[in-house]
Amino acid sequence: MVTSVGVHVEEVGGDGGDRRTSRPGHPARAEVGVVLAAGLSSGAFGITHRAVLINLVARMQPASLPAVAEAIGQIDASQPSIGLAFALADLARLRHQMLTELEPA
Repeated sequence: MVTSVGVHVEEVGGDGGDRRTSRPGHPARAEVGVVLAAGLSSGAFGITHRAVLINLVARMQPASLPAVAEAIGQIDASQPSIGLAFALADLARLRHQMLTELEPA
C-alpha cells in the first residue's frame, strides 16, 4: 500500500502482526501517527485529504491506534487543520476502545 505521503507499507507475517516498510528509509506503520501529525501541522494535509485519512485510520492495525491518537492530539490548536486532527484522533481512540471491548474473553 502506498499512502498519500509516499510511504509504502506491507504486512509482514500471516498472523496480522506488526507492519513494516518494504523499502529502507520509510516509516513503519506504528510511526504513521508522527507522519500524520507532521502533515496536519504543516498544512500538507487538509480537508481535501479527509476521506483518505479517515480510511487510513479506519483500516489501521488496532495496536497502532493509541499511539496515532496521541501523536495527532499533540497538534497545536492554532493550526488550520485542528478540526480534522481532533476528528482523526477521536476516531482512532474510539475505534481502539470498540475493538478492545469486542475482543473475545
